[in-house]
Amino acid sequence: MMTACKPDPTNNEADDNNDTILEEPMVKKYLVREYIIDKNKPIFIIDWNDDFTRIEHITTDSGTYNQLEYDFDYYAEDSMKVSVYEPGHTSKTNYICRMKDGKITQIDFYYKDKYKHSVYREYDKKGRILIESNNTNNLEKRFIWHDENLYMTYVYPQGDTTVYGDFGEHIHPYYTQPHWLRGYSGSGGYGQEYITQPFWKNFGACSERGCYEHDEDGYVTYSYYITENGDCQPFRYYEYDY
Repeated sequence: MMTACKPDPTNNEADDNNDTILEEPMVKKYLVREYIIDKNKPIFIIDWNDDFTRIEHITTDSGTYNQLEYDFDYYAEDSMKVSVYEPGHTSKTNYICRMKDGKITQIDFYYKDKYKHSVYREYDKKGRILIESNNTNNLEKRFIWHDENLYMTYVYPQGDTTVYGDFGEHIHPYYTQPHWLRGYSGSGGYGQEYITQPFWKNFGACSERGCYEHDEDGYVTYSYYITENGDCQPFRYYEYDY
């Protein structure tokens, strides 16, 4: 099935006071593979536990020079460690994550076992992240939501703002990820790429810049760009398990 290539109308106002119970998908599926164009080289391979409540391992950029491995170790319900390493290397970058009610409230970053910095997170009563702060500066990243979709982020007091576009009717592949975690960078910090992104329930609406296909349960399986000639240029493919 394919959605029509026409943006859906959306209310771009923040909706932090909307306390209605949002509808859950009838079938919950979990992303296990993601590809960019080449289906022989997945950019993400995600290994889950049996009931899909925890991620156990992630491989990024499989089969390329930039391949990385992420191991997840859980300690009771209040902490987990994410170890990041390159194949063939023994040194690891570790994230020590402190958790409350299933949400990460603090992440301590270590590079080759040397502490680098921490980030702290605050959530609203619906479990949506509101603020992330870093102990190395006085900046806070703030998050504004519309229902279950992240509408805008801005950095306070610096003022850097990112506004996200219209949303379609179908389910984003990252929606059922349990945590938001950024990826590893060679400098020992955390990079700008995200390895888990539970920021959107709905995929971006179709437009003249791109569109998508979805399965019978409404989960996006394929996204593409529309060229100037009107052709579909493949972008990403998504595979699920449940």
